[in-house]
Amino acid sequence: MIGGIFLETLTVNRYLYAGSYVSGVYTDDHRDPLVFNIQASIQPVTGEDMLHFPEGERTTTLLKLYTETPLHNVVPGTQIDSTPRPTKSDIVLYNGRKYEVHKVMVYDCVRPHYKVYLKSVLPPEA
Repeated sequence: MIGGIFLETLTVNRYLYAGSYVSGVYTDDHRDPLVFNIQASIQPVTGEDMLHFPEGERTTTLLKLYTETPLHNVVPGTQIDSTPRPTKSDIVLYNGRKYEVHKVMVYDCVRPHYKVYLKSVLPPEA
């Protein structure tokens, strides 16, 4: 198990259904996401961690977390069969803000776990 007293319970939203094009305009699927909780250790990113993000995204709020629960970021072109897979990156809720899973690194060692980079999701402008 990862880290004891530094663990927090976080809520994750996973979107399993793709949107569609209606009259040439893309519309998100409006079904509710799969919602579940994970135990994770949240950490600030270092300067070296920031290199995992494109230059233009380094000004948003960035975090990393360590967890034993696999999270998903969407890599285009990876659908192999008709099994439902996430169509958007998982969204992690932390301190009242939404963070999109940007990159997942798998560590298969003595204690298998995941290092996950998150970037803040800004609310849409009205």
